[in-house]
Amino acid sequence: MGKYTLFIDTVLRPGVLIALKSGGEIVIQNFYPGNREQAEKLLPSIEQLLTEAGLKLFDLEKIEVVNCGGSFTSLRLGVVIANALGYALDVPVSGTSGQSFLASGYQIVAPEYIGEPNITLKNKTC
Repeated sequence: MGKYTLFIDTVLRPGVLIALKSGGEIVIQNFYPGNREQAEKLLPSIEQLLTEAGLKLFDLEKIEVVNCGGSFTSLRLGVVIANALGYALDVPVSGTSGQSFLASGYQIVAPEYIGEPNITLKNKTC
């Protein structure tokens, strides 16, 4: 079975967006809405996404986390969880603005949130 990159976004919209990427393509992604509920949603959503994809944590070879924008608390939460998982799994963790995922097919999976002012990174610099 191939190796996967876990993408974590806790800052760009109210909730948690996570995705699994393999070979440059997004395999599966999901959005878990919840304004100021990222702490409660992040770990269970990662577990659910991996289960839906038929994968385990040890199938991850890298973790990418959005590390700019959003509120300080949501930003910190995503980075801390990414670093803890990276340390536990002995895989590299890298910060990203999310632009690479936008370019590779990253999609807004909950269109009702399009009205939020921080929904997308287009024309945003970090």
